[in-house]
Amino acid sequence: MNEFESRLRDALHATADTVDEYKERPLPSHAVSAGTSSRRLIPVLAAVAVLLLLAGALGVRHLLHDAPKPMRKTFVVPKFVVAAMPASKTRPSRLEVREIQGGRLAGSRQIADRRLQFSQVVGSGDGRTFLVVVSDKGPDSCSAEIRRLTLGPSGAIEDIQPTGLSFPFSAVRDLAISPDGRRIAYSRTCAGDQNDMGVYDTVTRAKTTWTIPTPQFVSGLAWTPDGRGLALVVFTPGADPAGGQARLLSPGRASQGDVVSSSSRILDASPGAWLNAIRVGPDGRSAAVYAIYYSKQRAVGTKVITVSLTSGKQSSAVPVPIDRDPMPAVLESEGSGRYLLTQAGVVDLQQGGRIQRIAGLSGALDITW
Repeated sequence: MNEFESRLRDALHATADTVDEYKERPLPSHAVSAGTSSRRLIPVLAAVAVLLLLAGALGVRHLLHDAPKPMRKTFVVPKFVVAAMPASKTRPSRLEVREIQGGRLAGSRQIADRRLQFSQVVGSGDGRTFLVVVSDKGPDSCSAEIRRLTLGPSGAIEDIQPTGLSFPFSAVRDLAISPDGRRIAYSRTCAGDQNDMGVYDTVTRAKTTWTIPTPQFVSGLAWTPDGRGLALVVFTPGADPAGGQARLLSPGRASQGDVVSSSSRILDASPGAWLNAIRVGPDGRSAAVYAIYYSKQRAVGTKVITVSLTSGKQSSAVPVPIDRDPMPAVLESEGSGRYLLTQAGVVDLQQGGRIQRIAGLSGALDITW
């Protein structure tokens, strides 16, 4: 018994002593004064107060000694898609927010500096918070700034603010927001130089980086639901086809070094295929891998392959209608794991890959929800 419990016991004994069961007392008369009634209530109220104090103390001990249950992130059913649209002769680059059902334009924002463009977008899973890559116009851009985009309930763009993450001499290939919204995973390159990937903490401003073996690239970054793992695809550009491997990295365990040697293999590309995107399922045990199949250097089909993160065993391969240009691949998941957003539209994995196209997205550089 600790000191605190001993004090509670002494307090209870002191309260009990105020009530002497052996002392004779007359029966109460009908005319009882308010002062007498209050005096009789004092011992009872004191006992109740002590019992409440004891219950509170036991509750505090329970909270201190029991491990807190982890909070589960609440995903929402996507209502909007956000698209990075290229500049035209009459309009600068812009962000467009469209309703999935019908493609109605719900919000838009043009870039202020016509020398720049919105080149990539990635969602956080809550339907309101997104990251946007702002880069120089042109395919050989070697600068990038990451900004945070916030949508209102109606889909209107409320705010675009810097995150503090920028790359003056690099092009960003892919981004992913951790489930808690705090960390940003990225891969970058520029004409074969500074080819690496990393994780940036928006609170501490700390970076952890991994090198990527030349001439390989990394794309398709995706966090596991618990934020402990990072799925990615490593491939060799210029190969016929690029092939590739889906891999899983644990940023908390492998804090530096070669990304390939620091991660575990999930899936190898089959002959004639190129793996170039991956998304982890809501159960954290499986992933959807986007594969493009080639014949004579021409894309002839695409599939979404569902694979176990631990064993690498494939459970399904759903064909997806191929767009005119399957590059760069768009693959975004949502909370239920049933639907995937691709460049061709929304794919229903439970309906054999049935696709719902979204109007107004032709020519988009990138799409997310």
